[in-house]
Amino acid sequence: MSSNVSVDWIKERLQTLTEHSTEIWNVAPSVTNDFSSWSALKLILLSATVDMYTNIVPNYSDNFYYIDALSGSGISAFPEQDEYFVGSPIIAATMAHEPFNRMYFVEKDEEKAYALRRRLTYVEENLPDEVVCDNYRIVTENVNQVMDEIIEEIAEETLYQSERVNTLSFVDNQGMDVHFSTIKTLTRIYGDLLINFPTTAVRRTAGAEYDTKLNKFYGDDGWRAAVNTDQIDDDALRSIYMSNLAEQGRPEQEFIPVQSGGSYFYDMIYCTRETAGGSPYVDSMSYMKDKIDQLTGDDVERVLRFMRGEQTGLDLFQEQDDDGQTGLGDFL
Repeated sequence: MSSNVSVDWIKERLQTLTEHSTEIWNVAPSVTNDFSSWSALKLILLSATVDMYTNIVPNYSDNFYYIDALSGSGISAFPEQDEYFVGSPIIAATMAHEPFNRMYFVEKDEEKAYALRRRLTYVEENLPDEVVCDNYRIVTENVNQVMDEIIEEIAEETLYQSERVNTLSFVDNQGMDVHFSTIKTLTRIYGDLLINFPTTAVRRTAGAEYDTKLNKFYGDDGWRAAVNTDQIDDDALRSIYMSNLAEQGRPEQEFIPVQSGGSYFYDMIYCTRETAGGSPYVDSMSYMKDKIDQLTGDDVERVLRFMRGEQTGLDLFQEQDDDGQTGLGDFL
């Protein structure tokens, strides 16, 4: 695997995820999200999406909202290293060019929701003045039961202004908890979605014949077309899901594989509606795919060790993946 991803590129992005993270974690130190090294690649992609979206969409929409379907506590922990990373709500609050009209954070775990509220308050009161994150709503209910209410609230607030209303929705659906009926609800208002399609988990679930779970995840039993007696086709499982998204008016799509470095991986799916002039969002996602597709969780761990001073730059290339490549092609 050849690569043009420099250590500087990933180091700069990891630094944005760790800046202020320890002090934000310390607001509620007993409550964090689970975190693995490859999760950083997902968060890097989300930060790029928020940056891109809030740089472009204010030129076209007076009202734009952020919806986080499974928001967590706001901080992810690497406990063995006493290392912390800001989660998706903090990314949306601090990395937007223009603040969202409102951010919706859905987290049914009351302890995590309370920790998130405390952390957002801390960010608003203690981080630089340009950070504006006071306009948000934390919803402590099952996302599949509350999304209709959220979308209706946005629609009523903006008086159904059609194209002048837009949403960016992040669905970190690693556990397949968000049903496709909820995804359909999200598409009732113009907007873009970034969805975690947990490819390995979907394959294993299909192999175990958990029909009910997959039917809710896909919205129907169309996933069966990817399954035969000999094997289960990962590409087909993802393509069927993306086709279902296209049917909901989101045909402009890109998927970005996020790899652990072992046997586990998932695909981050970005989708938006079709426009006459093409989509700058999809072009940006293609650029990010070129970068992230060449990296794994093992690469992230190497760079983190380098940032801690635990290994030299030369060591980054001496430790290799199974195929003999580190994935980090250009050093500094």
